Amino acid sequence: MSKRNLLLFALPLALILGWAAFHAGAGPVRADAAAPAGSTITVSGTGTVEVAPNQALVTVGAEEDAAAATQAQAALARDTAAMQKTILAAGIPQKDIATSGYNLSPSYDNHGKVNGYRASSYFTVTVDNLNNLGAFLDSLVAAGGNRVNDIRFQRTDIAFYRRQALMQAVADAQAKAQAVATQLGKPLGPVDKITENNPDIVPVFGPLNGVREAAPAAGASTAVAPGQLQVTASVTLENSF
Repeated sequence: MSKRNLLLFALPLALILGWAAFHAGAGPVRADAAAPAGSTITVSGTGTVEVAPNQALVTVGAEEDAAAATQAQAALARDTAAMQKTILAAGIPQKDIATSGYNLSPSYDNHGKVNGYRASSYFTVTVDNLNNLGAFLDSLVAAGGNRVNDIRFQRTDIAFYRRQALMQAVADAQAKAQAVATQLGKPLGPVDKITENNPDIVPVFGPLNGVREAAPAAGASTAVAPGQLQVTASVTLENSF
């Protein structure tokens, strides 16, 4: 074979061998790409604690109507003074008594003309003695109060019960994550993230606790049933596996 023909044969062969070598080297680069990250289990957990309240916030007041604004205001002043005296006589300190509303406004007849005035005032009182709450309300009515707007029960050490509910929520979430990992046949890894969701405190309604359903005897105090407070916590947990 002449040198010229040999050169013409060798050049295409070199190109073919070079192309094959390039693509043979490219394969391992794709095979060595980074493996995908580990999987994650995301679960939620809840915890609930019920506790009896030990305090009440009571909003009580008086309302008076009169032909003149000064008359309505004067009558209301007598009512509120007597109510405040009664509250203090019940052993409730001044710091637990707050004026939460006051209003003096005209009233109108069917033709839109002023036919008198209405004055109203409200106290929000913190009451610790729940056993005598009914008798306390009765004493305020006797003193001139004719409005009870709200009774809200609460717990002074509620933070403790929130923590109890939170610990239950975390344990519930951990148990769920372990159950998922076990079912998948994989070991449960470390906790990657945990988030506390909004806690909730709600009253539990039910039959009147300790209150007779029969009509009360004459002179009996107003029946008040504090019930229970339900403290709920919720968390979201993420685990690697």
